[in-house]
Amino acid sequence: MEQKAYKIFIIEDSDKDRELLEKSLASYNLFQVVGCLPGGSGALALIQRLHPDLLFIDVELPGLPGYEIVNKLHEVVMWDMKVVFYTAYPHYMLEAIRSAAFDFLLKPFEMKELDLIINRFVQAKIEKKEEINSVSVMRGVEGESGKGTFSIQLPTGEIRVLRLSEIGYFKFNASRRCWEVFLFIQKLLAMRSSINAMNILGFSSQFVQIHKSYIINIQHLAMIDGDECIMYPPFNGERLPISSKYKKALQSSFIQL
Repeated sequence: MEQKAYKIFIIEDSDKDRELLEKSLASYNLFQVVGCLPGGSGALALIQRLHPDLLFIDVELPGLPGYEIVNKLHEVVMWDMKVVFYTAYPHYMLEAIRSAAFDFLLKPFEMKELDLIINRFVQAKIEKKEEINSVSVMRGVEGESGKGTFSIQLPTGEIRVLRLSEIGYFKFNASRRCWEVFLFIQKLLAMRSSINAMNILGFSSQFVQIHKSYIINIQHLAMIDGDECIMYPPFNGERLPISSKYKKALQSSFIQL
């Protein structure tokens, strides 16, 4: 089985809610659900054995409430495990804050709400320098250039603010006539058709054009292999083509890193 970057544990007594959350989390390639329990019984021992990075826990559970389980976990968990309360009752947000939970996911949730939590979790890992080896060797992630933000407008008109470090590359989708941005959490966002390559390149020197249809974040470039770019994980799903028009400038930028 492929080893994922981050392990998730779920404590949820509703089979329906647990299965929905598991199915939704499966869409993020960097994450793997390593365990589930319907309540707090046996949770402390199992969590200590599995060392999950992220815990989703319901507030109302048989026996101990979820926030009391979290308080007990804080006494024994010695690694950086983030906690997200997963519940239908917003009045429990106060207990989530008191228990130092990382975030709060209300039932029923929309994928964009889960996206925000996952994205925030990944960024917290980057900032604490606790990334997996394949990510921690990326040039510039810890530098000042990696701390900037990049605002994009989606076709719906919505504005999204992204950190430079979470952007892998841009690809022009010819059928949709727009640029798409590929993110660290294995998601892509379509940009408004009015945004062109010059707009993207003008924002940051980290963005380098390698082909008429590709612009990369050079901080995530692992190597140049002939006429192709090989990116660091998780952006290595495809080898990106380099056209002769841009190759010399790309090589120069890469050497200067």
